[in-house]
Amino acid sequence: MTFLHTALFAAGAACVAIPILIHLLLRQRRKPIRWGAMRFLIEAYKKQRRKLKLQQLILLATRCLIVFLVAMALGRPLLEQAGLLGAGQGTTLYVLVDNGLASSARGTGESGDSSGLEQSKQAARDLLRELGPGDRAGLIALGGPAEPVVIPASADLSAIASLIDGLEPTASATDLSGALDLLGAHLASEAEGESAGARVVIAVMSEFLLGSADISRPLPESLAQIPNVSLVAMEPASASGTNVQIVGVEPLNQVVLTGTGGSSASVGRENVRVRLRRSGPGVSDAQVTQVRLRVSGGRDSRLLPGMQVVYRWQPGETEGAVTVQIDPASGSDNESGARSLDQRVLVAEIDRDTVDADNTFRRPIDVREALRVGVIARRRFGSVGGAIEDLQPGDWLRLALRPSFAAPIDVVEIDPGSIDAPTLASVDVAFAASPELIRETDWTRIAEFVERGGLLIVTPAPEAPVQLWSDAMSRELGLDWRIAREAQSPDGGSIGIDPRAGDSALLTLIRAEIEDLVRPVAVERYLPIESDVREADVVLRLADGTPWLVVGEPARADDTSGVDRGLVVYLASAPQWRWTNLQATSLMVPLVQELARQGFGRASGDWTSVAGRRIGAPERATQLAPVGVEQAPVDLDGSGRTMSPIRSAGLWEAIDEAGRVRGFVAVNADDQASRVQIQDPSSVRAWLSAAIGQAGSGAGDANGAGSGATFLDPDEPGAVFSAEQADSPLSVPLLIAALMLALAEVFMARWFSHAIAERSEGGPSLTESMGLAP
Repeated sequence: MTFLHTALFAAGAACVAIPILIHLLLRQRRKPIRWGAMRFLIEAYKKQRRKLKLQQLILLATRCLIVFLVAMALGRPLLEQAGLLGAGQGTTLYVLVDNGLASSARGTGESGDSSGLEQSKQAARDLLRELGPGDRAGLIALGGPAEPVVIPASADLSAIASLIDGLEPTASATDLSGALDLLGAHLASEAEGESAGARVVIAVMSEFLLGSADISRPLPESLAQIPNVSLVAMEPASASGTNVQIVGVEPLNQVVLTGTGGSSASVGRENVRVRLRRSGPGVSDAQVTQVRLRVSGGRDSRLLPGMQVVYRWQPGETEGAVTVQIDPASGSDNESGARSLDQRVLVAEIDRDTVDADNTFRRPIDVREALRVGVIARRRFGSVGGAIEDLQPGDWLRLALRPSFAAPIDVVEIDPGSIDAPTLASVDVAFAASPELIRETDWTRIAEFVERGGLLIVTPAPEAPVQLWSDAMSRELGLDWRIAREAQSPDGGSIGIDPRAGDSALLTLIRAEIEDLVRPVAVERYLPIESDVREADVVLRLADGTPWLVVGEPARADDTSGVDRGLVVYLASAPQWRWTNLQATSLMVPLVQELARQGFGRASGDWTSVAGRRIGAPERATQLAPVGVEQAPVDLDGSGRTMSPIRSAGLWEAIDEAGRVRGFVAVNADDQASRVQIQDPSSVRAWLSAAIGQAGSGAGDANGAGSGATFLDPDEPGAVFSAEQADSPLSVPLLIAALMLALAEVFMARWFSHAIAERSEGGPSLTESMGLAP
């Protein structure tokens, strides 16, 4: 049998000798003094000697048992752990180790060199050493999504300690909610089996920085209905360093077009915006951060020379951004495909600080010689000529797409009556200038083109009195738009464009000039969207607020890659004189160019992902191979995504069945997971307590024992098991039994001493009063 307080039990057990010593001392022989009536007493004693000895032994045993029961109650016997009760079930400990991104922060403990993860691992090992032979332990790594390393629990504690030693920090967020859900489901299934009634201790090993524990988001009450469960945790960190992280890398041009030849000189330098964030105690001070932006070219991890800028933080500033100019086509090896595709990766870096994994951010971009744009319109033979009033929307679009021979856009003519999959696969952007000529089956092919990452731009049919095509388009593309069937004319004959342009990224490069560009535009007819477009991106509106240029994403029956791909742009007025004078204004060319360039960049998908998720890959890829890291490739499932989450940051090559590289996929650190602000311990404790259905803010000792979750004492990690026995079901019964025996001992002592004697009517005789009457 084992005891919670072994020292108290040992001291109490030793006290059993006290009644025995007193009994022996009282039995010491004294020199007899004879007196007259002694003969009668001796004769009476000889007759009652066996009875008196038996009474003395009963009293002695009772007194020893009272002391022993009190000693056991103070020592708190662990009968379940010893296997004497509960079918041999001991304590089951589940260790939840935080190996999320914030756990890699340095400078949060007494030693400035060790990370939070190292301290969590040490605390976990110390707690494992407190378990006995009959106990079991399980292990869950909290680097998101939570990973059940050892579930169900195992009795091989040394193997679990080795697994704890091997845990490495991830670049993903800490997933305590997922771990509690997983553990709650497992314990609920065990509660119905042989493990019913077993005592369970859940230990959360984390420093509870803001990046690890966002206490504004309640934890699931997955353990509230599980009996015999308690939750303990490390004390939250009391200090942290200052951390600067890269939140994003945003090139102004999503797709870089080099023009014929693909030379660096024809591209010039591109502006790239690097967004920064800082957290920790140093936010109140001024600080300098050096930002380096380089281009990774080719199929290796070779970094080409880039630019370096300095960002100066002002006291109290937490968000910042710098703009860096680079040449994205530098170092091109011109390994182009059928469409002169040469993908590059922008790599932004800052100096080493508290958290290292968020100091690098990767962003793939496409560098192409030209963009191929298909114009779906009635075919015209010969060059565009004749009166300007005779030009149709398709003509105006061709002129705007390629205003000069040097423009890096190739225009492809697509006959509305012969739309097929190979034709659509050969273009990046499709302009539907004659939508009334597109058959319903062809809208299905166009929808497939958009879902693969294509851009569709649609304008109304200028000559059709009733626009019946809109129903098929909305249905096949899964759009929530309900486009009117008949065009409308504004009051007064014409209406202008609201100079307050929407905050769409499609017009980023011309936003500064948009007010001057839209001023001469007049709209005489438009085909409005009658349904609510709050979910859409309204780029431009008419002066009365009517959406005029709208961008939306198609609905997807299944998410094939995990990346938002495909885009639909709707211009409510056809570029034709009876509808608008847009085609004759200075807005036409930059608007069409930006819609094609920026729209395709958004439609083709941003192949960056956040660590901790299943990541998607470009079309026809079957594997992802890490770049610059000795690691086996990761297979993709039928949906084009990795079969398991990727928890580390890095760059991956998407490879098809033939071994060809289809593009790059970048995985970056979770920008919400590296916030290093410390948090109030009482708030953290209340947050944790809610997970087991307790308030966590009631009465208790200084450590919070007695209500909700408790914090581990690093000097006495085994005290957590002492807290588990605070309401021991055995201690109280033992004390009650000792009290009952004490009352029985008092009664027996008086009875055996004959202090209570049965009186006769004439009063007791001397021998009767002394208990010596025959």
